Amino acid sequence: MIEDCKAVIFDMDGLMIDSESIVIRAIQCAGETMGLQISEELCFHMIGRSSKLVKESLYAEFGDDFPLKEFFLQVQKNATRFVEKNGIALKTGLKELIRTLEDAAVLKAVGTSSSRKNTELKLKKTRLYEHFNTVVCGDEVDHSKPAPDIYLKVARQLKLEPRECVVLEDSEPGIQAASAAGMIPIMVPDLHSPSEKLLPLIHQVFPTLHEVKIYLSKNMKVLQMISE
Repeated sequence: MIEDCKAVIFDMDGLMIDSESIVIRAIQCAGETMGLQISEELCFHMIGRSSKLVKESLYAEFGDDFPLKEFFLQVQKNATRFVEKNGIALKTGLKELIRTLEDAAVLKAVGTSSSRKNTELKLKKTRLYEHFNTVVCGDEVDHSKPAPDIYLKVARQLKLEPRECVVLEDSEPGIQAASAAGMIPIMVPDLHSPSEKLLPLIHQVFPTLHEVKIYLSKNMKVLQMISE
């Protein structure tokens, strides 16, 4: 039950920071540089998944001779250029949600499919890193999302049972991972709404993290105590 939860675990890209639109632009521009047209549908299919699954998607679309190394280097170069030019925007309601959780001494963690290097770069650039008790990345587990490994490792590091953790996610693989881990998944969609098959796995869906803060404040006992 969400009333007894003791921690909130955040996905990163698309949930806390507005990075997925940057990633899509970087992917499509890399494709154009290589003379390829990469659809938004394929981009959506790659977002939130492990590098292994991304590679499989690209091979399936463009063949086994697809130049992965060249492509990934170009994507990274594009993304870095976009970030240096425009910065990284935080999602609506994030700061107030973090403040509310901190006021109640609720444990906070990050569980992301991104690599440790990219995760630390983004979290430190946005000054979010110091707000979390632990951070677990996709290259630190055997299986990334939609497998539950990332979230189960977070629970172990927080010394909590999975059922004591709320997970905030924006993507289908993330919701699947949180559900498989036995946690309480809340979805804040970023670029597209949840599919019908995903809805049974989701505890609640909210448009922004502002509504998440209101909901958790009303339903988590540890937050109710500071608002009374």
